[in-house]
Amino acid sequence: MASAACCRAPILRRPSRHYQWYWNYRQDDRKEEEWMKYINIDNEIIEDAYNEQKDEVEIDGGIMINLKQQIQYQKVDLSEQCVIKRVLLEERVGRNVHPQEERFSQTIVVSTTTPIDGQRDLPRRDADTHAASIEKYDLISDDVQTSHMTRSLHWIFSSVLGNKPATESENKNKERNDAIEHAIQKVLSVDKTQTGMQWMRSGYFSSGYELSELRSKNKTIANVVQEAAEGILKEGEAVGKLCQAQHLAQQLMKVKHYGEDIQVKYFKGIQCPSEIGDTFVNVYTKDSFWYKLLNGVLRHPKTASYDQLKTLGPFCFLLHSYLKNISTTDILRVYRGILLTTDEERKSFMDKHVRFLSFNSTTANRELAEIYGNTLLIIDLDTKFNAMQDCQVGASISHLSNFPEEEEYLLWTGACFEFVKYEYDDQKHKHIIYLKSSEANNNLFS
Repeated sequence: MASAACCRAPILRRPSRHYQWYWNYRQDDRKEEEWMKYINIDNEIIEDAYNEQKDEVEIDGGIMINLKQQIQYQKVDLSEQCVIKRVLLEERVGRNVHPQEERFSQTIVVSTTTPIDGQRDLPRRDADTHAASIEKYDLISDDVQTSHMTRSLHWIFSSVLGNKPATESENKNKERNDAIEHAIQKVLSVDKTQTGMQWMRSGYFSSGYELSELRSKNKTIANVVQEAAEGILKEGEAVGKLCQAQHLAQQLMKVKHYGEDIQVKYFKGIQCPSEIGDTFVNVYTKDSFWYKLLNGVLRHPKTASYDQLKTLGPFCFLLHSYLKNISTTDILRVYRGILLTTDEERKSFMDKHVRFLSFNSTTANRELAEIYGNTLLIIDLDTKFNAMQDCQVGASISHLSNFPEEEEYLLWTGACFEFVKYEYDDQKHKHIIYLKSSEANNNLFS
């Protein structure tokens, strides 16, 4: 039975969204322009303490907030104080809406190869032989005990080898099929941790976690939520953000019970309860250390460690899974502003095919995207490759975000795109790169 703490109102409906806390070093001059806002997550921590009628609360940096005396001070130096105040958001005049600069404008790291997409340029092969082709894709592994995944692996390896030539002899066809079968059997004998690491370092972080930590372990969604909370705490302590980490982990633990009876079926997809999924999205959008650390690792998978697979993987897996549950097809075009300082960086988006390695925030509002950076990505999502399937790459999360005015559309990890064209806007002095959702997304593992 759920505890009273678990049954508290979801975080999106809590009053903390309606108040902003400010601090001011100059106690003798309280003009509006002198007041500095606490960042989103610190504001939430302070507001929660205020609503719980606490006298004091700590935020990261060794900073204590005395709610009775309305002052802020350093734990190690009581003389270093400043005044604080609480303001109802609706009372503020002239509030400007700007997307979070770091989350909406940080450079996107792309990969120009997608191993499972056989209909495009694959990584260069060592030799024109079946064996060499298969060896380059030994990283592709799965629990092929099910017929569904056996067929999926067969499709992957067939794609790597290319379509069967019309003139191929019966012997060559047999060699080809034998090579595929050999590759499928070979992945069965690979250690699951090693295989998960290979997937992760190839840019498929969620699948790496699934292979390494979920296969044959009979975990529930609640177990994964618990692991995600523990991962946040461990990483937060390591980077000196334990207060933020404790606050974020607490939000996850409040909804953990919704997944207690839901088994995670390995590589069959999950239907994540909305109470859990909504909370994961909301936690991701907070202006905290967490989304920065998470995407920092996702953008550089080759340097990721097994410890990071275990601490970041659970959150990445459930967020990714839920975005697929609520994937959106009614938004036809999204935008992302980025700062690209070299032609080489810009050209990386102009290859025939690109894959985004991390979660990436975009917006349905072009004006918001144009605020930052010297390059605007215009991404066409209205691309259908047959009568039944859309090439979905993300979901609209504005209704779940801490910043709904940003009209955010969140791209999940591993989303694939095709380059369309490049323009330069002389009036706005901005590079414009047009991309469209790729057919590879129909078959993409992540």
